[in-house]
Amino acid sequence: MHPTVQKYQEAWEQRNPTLLAALFAPDAIYQYRPWKAARGLREIERYWEDKVVPQANVRFEVLRECVCGNELWLEWKAVVGLPGTEPSVSLVGVMILDLDSNLCIKKLTEYYFKTDKSS
Repeated sequence: MHPTVQKYQEAWEQRNPTLLAALFAPDAIYQYRPWKAARGLREIERYWEDKVVPQANVRFEVLRECVCGNELWLEWKAVVGLPGTEPSVSLVGVMILDLDSNLCIKKLTEYYFKTDKSS
């Protein structure tokens, strides 16, 4: 697994905005919906504090990884405990990370959806 992806996994499973922010360039873009994006570290941290920190028992797994120059393409799945949901929610998705020369994320684009299974 690419080191940036390993650090992203650690940040998400620990639900830690500080670990996440260390992965991004200062002017990074986190495209979490086709029509919505957090721009810059402050907005990215706020998004995570609002959406990720409240999660529980996160298990993230990379199914496939493709490195093409400075881009990483990931197919992933995760099981996440969300406030007000019982049991956990299972997510599957694709993530595209555009990295700079220091392996910091310049842009992260993700597409995901919920599935019926939490395993």
